[in-house]
Amino acid sequence: MSSFTAPLIVEVESRERSGIGLVKLVKEFSYYLEDGSDTITVPMGYETDFCSIPRFARPFFCTMGKSAKPALLHDWLLRNNDKRTTRIFNEALKVAGFSTIGRWFMVAFVFVWTFSDLH
Repeated sequence: MSSFTAPLIVEVESRERSGIGLVKLVKEFSYYLEDGSDTITVPMGYETDFCSIPRFARPFFCTMGKSAKPALLHDWLLRNNDKRTTRIFNEALKVAGFSTIGRWFMVAFVFVWTFSDLH
């Protein structure tokens, strides 16, 4: 069974990226894949904005709370060109408690935004 292995501990940075505040991991963060094939570890010191949400969509998405861990994991996988990014993001959203419809919406939006020329 997939799981996040520990609490997410971050420090708020004093700078922003595209108008969104950044945080830095104070402690490494790991996620076990559902099939048990791998553990993904995000190293201490990694910086993220959690969700790189365009301004027009920010009222519809919460960048903190239960979406923070899956968002951090997605950022890390995307940064490292991991071909499993979309599948693992969907799985992590499920672990975090998102409904099937909520996961579908988040994954579809992130996929389109990430791989389009809209931004």
